[in-house]
Amino acid sequence: MKRKLSFLIGLQFFPALLLAQSAPPSSTGGNAATTMDALSMLANLSKSYPALTFMVTGLCYVIGMALMIRAVYYLKVYGELRTMMSTQSSLKIPMTYIVSGAVFLFIPTAFQTMTMTIFGTSSALGYDNFDSSINPIVLKAVGGFVQLLGLVSFIRGWMILVSNAQSPGGGGASFGKGLTHILGGLLLVNIYGVASVVWNTFGLSF
Repeated sequence: MKRKLSFLIGLQFFPALLLAQSAPPSSTGGNAATTMDALSMLANLSKSYPALTFMVTGLCYVIGMALMIRAVYYLKVYGELRTMMSTQSSLKIPMTYIVSGAVFLFIPTAFQTMTMTIFGTSSALGYDNFDSSINPIVLKAVGGFVQLLGLVSFIRGWMILVSNAQSPGGGGASFGKGLTHILGGLLLVNIYGVASVVWNTFGLSF
């Protein structure tokens, strides 16, 4: 009896279920989850890159100010050691802080200068000028993520140089690691330009 009653109730709601399945997705986003695909996810992901880049850039300004304040402190220590004729006085630490702090405070200019030195242009190649058969949405999402990693790598490289100046016992490996992060970060930020150079050098098509 219970099975027959359930069958009759289900039979009454069956036409309504058919109408609900055949109805078009609502423009208010009620059925947006059913139309979501990988391209939509990548497109939404790429929209967050500018805000993340601004956040990292703002963090660079804060780090730059802290490094400059630290540089003044080490200059004071250097002056006191010179006054006492100490043989341990060295300008390496304060100069490293000053240079690194200046890079962080003027990071857009630093990027343009270094990009001009490597690629001969002050602006990185954009995804819209990159000759490729890849879907533009995928290209923008993946390329933007790589560029964000490049910015983080660039920052980490300078912090490694500062850390190496404080503890020179780390040797040239830490200094070389810092330079590798800086150069790698520059190449990743201009990933479209690097890819174009590789394809043109080896005659490849992408």
